[in-house]
Amino acid sequence: MELIFHGNYTVRSGYWLLTHDPLDSIPTMDKPHGSVELKIKIWNLPIMPKLKHFLWRILSRGIPTMERLTTRGMRIDPGCPRCRRENESINYTLFIFPFATMACRLADSQIYGSTLISDNIEDNISKILLLLQNNTITDSQKLIPFWLL
Repeated sequence: MELIFHGNYTVRSGYWLLTHDPLDSIPTMDKPHGSVELKIKIWNLPIMPKLKHFLWRILSRGIPTMERLTTRGMRIDPGCPRCRRENESINYTLFIFPFATMACRLADSQIYGSTLISDNIEDNISKILLLLQNNTITDSQKLIPFWLL
């Protein structure tokens, strides 16, 4: 079946182009960002679904920070607009930014207790997930980091 294009986009014409593109015989799919194991752990957490979704978006690099927006083609300064110290990455915004560290310390969050914050977002999320297994802290102390994010 051959489709005649008149300049109007339809779902049918888009699907046909996707499945019959003569310039790309084998479509390639990029591997999604983030650890699959961590994402599975997140979906099995005993927390609210909106927090699970937010954590999944963090790992999938779906938070629109200045650095991420520049990778999407926006011509903007990737630096943090608040402090101008570093690029505004997801990890910087949630774990390293001075206001984020101050909020965690004021909330008596266990994230900063015994371990240092990493430059890797997956390491930091793993540390938060390990807090759930800590039997020496209360349930509210285990959940505070999720709400702070």
